[in-house]
Amino acid sequence: MTAIAGTVRMTIRIEVQERMPGEELFHTVSAPGLGVWRSSDPGVKVYKDLKQVTNLSAPAYYRAMVRFHWLNAMGDPIKRTERLTPRCVQPAPPPPETPALPSSPLE
Repeated sequence: MTAIAGTVRMTIRIEVQERMPGEELFHTVSAPGLGVWRSSDPGVKVYKDLKQVTNLSAPAYYRAMVRFHWLNAMGDPIKRTERLTPRCVQPAPPPPETPALPSSPLE
């Protein structure tokens, strides 16, 4: 996020959404550090927040919803917006390899 005129503090909220095979709609995934508002220090001109999520279910589709608020000196929003990332796929894991059978000696 980049500060706009009148911005004292910026906040960001990131939610990861999941859609499993056979489901029509995405639903929010619960994970540590997601779904909470993170705030910049006062006076920051560019604010970035990076999240990493592991142990996602597979197969499934995922996307992130990111909400942004620019706040004035009173803590009131002067601008709000949200963005959805393109969906990405978490493919199914490959099937386990079957161990080779021991060969029998030729007689």
